[in-house]
Amino acid sequence: MIIRGSKEIHPRLPYRILTAKETLDEFHVQEESGSGTFPQITFDTISHLPIVLPPLEIQEAFQRAGPKMDANIKINKPQPLTLGPLLPKLLSAELSTHENYVQI
Repeated sequence: MIIRGSKEIHPRLPYRILTAKETLDEFHVQEESGSGTFPQITFDTISHLPIVLPPLEIQEAFQRAGPKMDANIKINKPQPLTLGPLLPKLLSAELSTHENYVQI
């Protein structure tokens, strides 16, 4: 499927809308309730999505701010903690745990 912007829609806006977590969750629900070997996202699938379309100037300002917002989201996203390398030290009491932190 190819989706393009128009005079009223900034070209990056459809991408941001269609890749938003809420949209992807909705697609997943539709995929699970459908039938067929190869689930597809079609124009019928996206035609019901409610989209607030601000004036083009606001869309453009949002797109200019987008990369910085995306970088901040990535930085602030919690990272998984793996204890694999620390486990031998914890078992040998080389490391001690106190409440919510590990002391080396």
